[in-house]
Amino acid sequence: NKLLFNGQEQTLRFPAYPLAGQGGVAPVLVTLRLQQGETGAALLYVQGETERVLMPKLSDGQFSYYGILPPETAPRWHRAWANAERLPKLVRLNVTPGDGGQFWPALIIAPATQPPPFG
Repeated sequence: NKLLFNGQEQTLRFPAYPLAGQGGVAPVLVTLRLQQGETGAALLYVQGETERVLMPKLSDGQFSYYGILPPETAPRWHRAWANAERLPKLVRLNVTPGDGGQFWPALIIAPATQPPPFG
């Protein structure tokens, strides 16, 4: 089984369950994209026809993926995670703010295949 997860240095595409209040219960395809623009780079959230800027005015950014990709036998950080039969153990987003903005530490998350429990 191939997963609907595709991670590159500048783009991360994955299915996600809607947040409470968004309506619906079926997963939707979400894309997070680092895109260059007139004022520098920006992190964009894309779902269908909806596109939102999450982080504007970046000078740089990249995603990376931690796990084992065959034929490897030990986990390591990868620049891409595509057409894999399993999710990476971790996804890391590094961003550098433009114009001397406030430093952002790396954001590291562990992807899950199930929605969080309701509570």
